[in-house]
Formats: sequence, structure tokens, C-alpha cells
Amino acid sequence: MTLIVFDMDGTLIDSQGLISEHMAATFTAIGLARQLRRSLAAL
Repeated sequence: MTLIVFDMDGTLIDSQGLISEHMAATFTAIGLARQLRRSLAAL
């Protein structure tokens, strides 16, 4: 069994910056416009 945990609110660690960078890279990889970190944080 595989478990993936997303800690978007920083309860476990302050991971928001890292998650935002990876989301932006994914958007770019699939041809979508790169979003600003504050825009991604609103998601």
C-alpha cells in the first residue's frame, strides 16, 4: 500500500513553497501558463 500526504497548511512542515514550485513545473510541462505562487496558494 502506498500513502501520499499533502500538507498544504503547514501542519507538519512548511511545504507550501516546495509544493507551489512543483505545481508550477507541472503546469508548464503540460502546456499551461506558469502561475504565481500566491495564485497557487489560493487553490
